Amino acid sequence: MVQLANVPGSRPADESLTLREIRTIVRRLRATHGPAVIAYQEVQGSEIDLHARASLFMASDVYMSTAIREGLNLLPLEVSDEK
Repeated sequence: MVQLANVPGSRPADESLTLREIRTIVRRLRATHGPAVIAYQEVQGSEIDLHARASLFMASDVYMSTAIREGLNLLPLEVSDEK
């Protein structure tokens, strides 16, 4: 399992609480199933490189993008200007 936590920095208190909860879940998963069960990375800012996202999309059987208290999440629908 690969999990990228995109931390936009727009709601510091809320993000801090959410990250603490997610880190606890990741530690529990690794303790129960071994360290290789989840690759977890926190990404600061509001962007994940298009090529990195496309690589994950192509390698995945399931892709799930969830916004936590963020409103409408347009990340899966965006169009890049990159050529």
